[in-house]
Amino acid sequence: NKSDIKTIKNSFSQRGSSAGDASATNADGGSPSGGNSGNTTSASGNPGISNGFPADIEAEANAHFQQVYASQRKINDLVDMLGGFLRSNTPREREVFSCMVHNLFDE
Repeated sequence: NKSDIKTIKNSFSQRGSSAGDASATNADGGSPSGGNSGNTTSASGNPGISNGFPADIEAEANAHFQQVYASQRKINDLVDMLGGFLRSNTPREREVFSCMVHNLFDE
């Protein structure tokens, strides 16, 4: 719905467009699965922050994606969880949601 899209746009605009680091790659030259999990430095050089998100938020977001990749979670369940995070009043869940959406666009 339109308010959900506005919420997503606002979340990303608060981080700025330069928060992502497109240079992160695996040893095989591909991007890390589930986002830039190996990159713990933001574009601004802040250690412990990847793509503008704190390392613990990035790790939680990546763990959810890894469950899907390992067939431990169905995609429909992940989408339902994301919807709950989007509507959540808990700041951490909303931050994990934003990080996961950001990582999807990075991929």
